[in-house]
Amino acid sequence: MKLKIFYFIIGVFFFILIGIKIFFYLDALEEKREVKNKFNYRRISPTEIAKIQEGDFILRRGFGFFSDVIATRLNQAPFDLTHAGIIVIDHGKWAVVHSLSSDVSKIDGIQIQYLDEFLKYSQPNKIVITRFKSPSTNTNSQIASLAKYHLNKKIPFDHFGDFEDSTSMYCTELILHILNKDLKILKIDKTKQEKQDFLFTMKKMYDTNYFKLVVNTYHSNKE
Repeated sequence: MKLKIFYFIIGVFFFILIGIKIFFYLDALEEKREVKNKFNYRRISPTEIAKIQEGDFILRRGFGFFSDVIATRLNQAPFDLTHAGIIVIDHGKWAVVHSLSSDVSKIDGIQIQYLDEFLKYSQPNKIVITRFKSPSTNTNSQIASLAKYHLNKKIPFDHFGDFEDSTSMYCTELILHILNKDLKILKIDKTKQEKQDFLFTMKKMYDTNYFKLVVNTYHSNKE
């Protein structure tokens, strides 16, 4: 009897696992379709690109059902953002260091992507770029250097949002780790709720008490 229960539990586990994999596969197909449909939409103007610096943070609203859930449940207003990264310069070109799961990316965890490619996966008129407010003039360059440092460590994606464990990192967790643990310039409450608010929502990333709004394409959204 106990053996039957054990096999039943194992079967349910694998059924759920397969269901999750199928969901992400179908979501990735939907994302690809949306990216293709919106391919000719310009995400950021040359004037807006001229405003950015290395070490700025880029936030986007992605495509697909999973992004819809994040936007609806966590980041409804004023910006329904779903993903974040750090802007750097790579081989003379603007690029973004960010963390994605292998369920939606060929690479699991922290990776680098040229800005043009990163922007393709953003819905038009749904991009925000922020800069940490700091009295130091070299803070942005430090942020960019640390982003590349963590990139070189090939850190996998954090599926559980455990801020205390830096062996894997969620997209906002990478940013929080750099600001809070590496540079110690962003103080957050030690409560679990405060950390979760930063990790799982983007609201802290455009809080004007700490961040300057450099680019906001939402103002041109006519929807």
